[in-house]
Amino acid sequence: MATRPQQEEYLASIAQSFDVGDFDYLPPEDLQSLNALIAEAWEKFKQGEDIEAQIDAIAKVRGR
Repeated sequence: MATRPQQEEYLASIAQSFDVGDFDYLPPEDLQSLNALIAEAWEKFKQGEDIEAQIDAIAKVRGR
């Protein structure tokens, strides 16, 4: 399990990559899913909840 700072760094990195179009190779439905997962993860993170499940889901959508 990643620490909170590691989770925050990962989310920030993924969100920035999404914003600059690094995931444009994904089909539109996967882009929508990824965007929703990132938003959900940030919301849970801000509420102090564990976000490992969201991080795993993000990695799955990215094909990793």
